Amino acid sequence: MKTPGLRYNEIAIEIRARIQNGTYTFGTTLPSQSALAEEFGTTVMTVRQAIRLLENEGLVESKHGVGSFVTGLSENHRTFQLRSFKQALGNNSQRLETRVIERLEHIDCPEAGIALGIANEQVCAIKRLRSIDSTPVVVQISYVARKHWEVVRDYQPDSSLYAMLNTHLHTVISQASEKVIATPASADIAGLLDIVSGTACLFSERVSKDAAGNPVLFDQAYMRSDRVELSMVRNGNNSEFQYEIAERKR
Repeated sequence: MKTPGLRYNEIAIEIRARIQNGTYTFGTTLPSQSALAEEFGTTVMTVRQAIRLLENEGLVESKHGVGSFVTGLSENHRTFQLRSFKQALGNNSQRLETRVIERLEHIDCPEAGIALGIANEQVCAIKRLRSIDSTPVVVQISYVARKHWEVVRDYQPDSSLYAMLNTHLHTVISQASEKVIATPASADIAGLLDIVSGTACLFSERVSKDAAGNPVLFDQAYMRSDRVELSMVRNGNNSEFQYEIAERKR
């Protein structure tokens, strides 16, 4: 028999997933706690614990006598939760392919350790190549703490690393900070991107955090500047990077 603690976590994971996939959109009122209790075969008290967990993550807000409604992952709150590199680059009619180049179980990367809040500790990483219509456009290296190695180990190209981490951590990645600069491609990066060594690339460093502000994922990405365009979209006090695939230059 499952313990109540495990049960409410499982319910929170399912409701969180429905928010992520758009079943419950921003502003939507969730089913009543009694309806959810009936659906999940549990008690109202257990559902209430799950809702409270989602409230702490900033995804849900409850009002007495009204119900619980979705507040997180709105257009102004998504940051990179629903727009990973794969999703951003795949927002076009061209075919996006992802290939895993290597998985590293324990490496020394001080920069990643500092970004993840675990300075002087080893991390694990996955290196991927993103291609559009068989043309390589992005080399992406994603670092996480070694305790999350099983996520890196089990990742498949058709999977979402964000979604896997959300499930593994019983939380949701809902915040990100990113900086993008121009940098010359090293020989190994140039070889993967099929460009001349030293060619200017867009270089991104991004730290993704959970709803409590804890760093979870550190990404470095090298993007072909002749194929990837970067723009900034502002909405009030919120802003978001957007990536688009440029037409191949003749």
